[in-house]
Amino acid sequence: MRSSGQSGTPASTPSCEDGRHPSHATPLICVVAAAGRSRRFGAADKRHARLKDGRRLLAASLAAAAELTPRRLVVLGPGESLADWDLAPSANLELLSLERPSDALGDSLSAAFRWLLQQRKQQRTELTAAAVWLGDMAWISAPTCRRLAASARADRLVRPRFHGQPGHPVIVGCDFWPEMTQLHGQDGARALLHRHRQALLEIDVDDPGVVRDLDTPQDPR
Repeated sequence: MRSSGQSGTPASTPSCEDGRHPSHATPLICVVAAAGRSRRFGAADKRHARLKDGRRLLAASLAAAAELTPRRLVVLGPGESLADWDLAPSANLELLSLERPSDALGDSLSAAFRWLLQQRKQQRTELTAAAVWLGDMAWISAPTCRRLAASARADRLVRPRFHGQPGHPVIVGCDFWPEMTQLHGQDGARALLHRHRQALLEIDVDDPGVVRDLDTPQDPR
């Protein structure tokens, strides 16, 4: 695996990019996975949990994700709406609703990456990388987001690391999107990162937000 000072070795699969962009200009979207409800949080829906500043958790996470890229796709459960968080779809905030209820991260990600591939097939987008952002991660800093976004590439996987601990968001170049459509269960992209270790760029950051989430009502907000 590589640290922040080095580039990962290009993946062996052919690039999905028609023309290379400078790394800082790679068209990027953020997939915010927010369809599941945490059992550890009890009966309440943690996505509506209020933070110290009064914002609800999912709304705060979406705002933080906008520092990585304005373009966001939020994955919610069947029948759920952005209006539930006083938000509205826009050119930079799109909604993907799962067909069936699921708390499994893999199900949300596979649906999101199928949607992204369909957009590419229909030539509705020039996106070449997508960041996987968990819906309960509202504390990732803007400087961290800028560092990660600058490293995005079609043939690269990018992951932040805080004091040796892997974090989120994980940026997935479009060379790997077909594999992301095969995910299921709770493991997310872990197996893909292991398979393509040579393409993984890990960036050390002094930002505890990349490993901070809200799992129980007692967790700090």
